[in-house]
Amino acid sequence: MIIIYTMAFNAEKTILRAIKSVQNQTEQNWRWYLLDNGSCDGTGALIQRCAEADSRIIPLANQDNCVFHGTHFLDIMYHCEKRDWFCLLDADDEYKPNFLADMLTFAERERLDVAACGSDFIDEATGNIFGQRILPDDLIISGKEDFDRFLPLYHQFMRSNWGKLYSGQIIPRFNMEHMAGASIYGGDTLYSQEMLWESERFGIRAGTLHRYYTGPKSISTQWNPLRSEADRILYRSACSFLIDKCGSVSPRNRDFLQCVYSNAVADTVNVIQNSGLSPAEKLREYHAIAAHPITLAAYRECGGEDAERSRARLLMGALRAGAALSGREDADLRAAAQTLLPRCGPAVTAASAGMFLKDRALSLALLRDDAGALLEKLLERMEKNRDVKQYPIPETIRALAADNPSLCQIDDPAFLRAYGSVYRKVWQGRRLDALDEMAGLLMEDRGDGGRETLLTLFVSLAALENQVPAFLFGKIQQAELYLRQGRREECRAILSDLAEMGVEGEELDALHRELDQ
Repeated sequence: MIIIYTMAFNAEKTILRAIKSVQNQTEQNWRWYLLDNGSCDGTGALIQRCAEADSRIIPLANQDNCVFHGTHFLDIMYHCEKRDWFCLLDADDEYKPNFLADMLTFAERERLDVAACGSDFIDEATGNIFGQRILPDDLIISGKEDFDRFLPLYHQFMRSNWGKLYSGQIIPRFNMEHMAGASIYGGDTLYSQEMLWESERFGIRAGTLHRYYTGPKSISTQWNPLRSEADRILYRSACSFLIDKCGSVSPRNRDFLQCVYSNAVADTVNVIQNSGLSPAEKLREYHAIAAHPITLAAYRECGGEDAERSRARLLMGALRAGAALSGREDADLRAAAQTLLPRCGPAVTAASAGMFLKDRALSLALLRDDAGALLEKLLERMEKNRDVKQYPIPETIRALAADNPSLCQIDDPAFLRAYGSVYRKVWQGRRLDALDEMAGLLMEDRGDGGRETLLTLFVSLAALENQVPAFLFGKIQQAELYLRQGRREECRAILSDLAEMGVEGEELDALHRELDQ
């Protein structure tokens, strides 16, 4: 006997499709347990009507909606005979007419504990196939070498519990403890994996015999507070599965599972982004994902482009949520950005998020965590006076230079606009070149715009490079500037410092005379 189980919730628009596909099977030796899982539409009435017309359909009902591993499910599964086969069908999916016959023949011929087949993925709205889970040839997996070698081929078939036959031989060994922590999202993967955990021989039939329908209300597209944790549970469980089956997780398989996890994070980010969560709530989720050790290891170690695409999607999701904060508390945005982008992360705030989203060149430099390229783009905006009223570009530049002692305090718009060349040289570590350029600019005496910051930087670099003449020149220039600006006490303090150093000269005498007037 083939035992089929379906849990239906508010499925009145799709369940007749599933029922028809089972009744049209070429293999008719089946019994089907159809559960109305607390529906509030006409699902229960449809199940009752079909059960009255076909005695092989056993109607069941839950008063309230519950997860799939409820009492009915376990009772049915554990009462399967060893010669029976057990399978699950979603209430909105369908089998091709030869699913049961072909799969049963395949499973018995190959002496399988679990048999799987390919699936067509169908857009519920259009009825069009938009993808397939398929192998071109049959695959039989038996022994630790096969479970290790073929993981990239069979793993996709572990991610769902539908499209499979499970032997009654392995059901008594089913271990609910391996499913601890399962949420509504990801529970079917843990179930399928647990069945494989207990199997000795696993086979995948070539081609597709099952149709999976997806729409905007599919569980995989709905936000669940446990979703991010489910992604991590699935990753850890897959690693435990390989350790049990193969003795270890090979570097190749570790890389593969990290890529799978990275893609799962990208999907979760999409769900969070399209959810009804507030921007602050979204940022809390993004921060928690970014800071988790599994995510950090995956992004650091995973080969290929999957991890990089996932990291980019996570960061862009955080930027969108941050831009929507309207300047409110952005601690989670800052923390997530600094975790994902060690060099450029400090430049990301709620105030600057919109700027990165608006400009592709900026976002690309940010995503590459290329602080030099990002700085160049920001300085160009300052020099062209572009976006400076809309976004805090000077503050963003200062944050980017947080680890540079000479630049970390500079956010003077006039200086950045007028002396970008000097800033670039200091950023690049060319401090003597910067001193030479600044000396020329100071001697030209081209006005006061940004000049005070220029002098402060000049004096600081001269001291760092032990350039005594330049240092003294800069201090005198500072004193003259303060005097012109009426900041007499600050001028007097500089002159006092120079006197203590034993510095004398006509310029200093002239400054003293002006101060005494």
